Amino acid sequence: MIMGGVTSTPAELGHGQIEAGERIIVRIPTEEKSTVLEISPERSVLDIMHVGRTAEGRVVEVTTTVAPAHYLAIETIVPISGEASGPAGNG
Repeated sequence: MIMGGVTSTPAELGHGQIEAGERIIVRIPTEEKSTVLEISPERSVLDIMHVGRTAEGRVVEVTTTVAPAHYLAIETIVPISGEASGPAGNG
């Protein structure tokens, strides 16, 4: 049994995450999934795969979630460091 969370435990073992990404796909659920989620088979679900990586690019966390699309709101906050460069930042 893991005593910490999916982020803290790998970090405690020397595999701290510096990057996380998510892939989100909207799809029709399988018959089994629509039964488990108690939704009609015509409703869409979100299939979310979350992957956390170390500085070396090693994957140390993979989490998958399937949820009814009409129940969720997804909010993302991405830290941006440094100054703007390139055409948009005129730098």
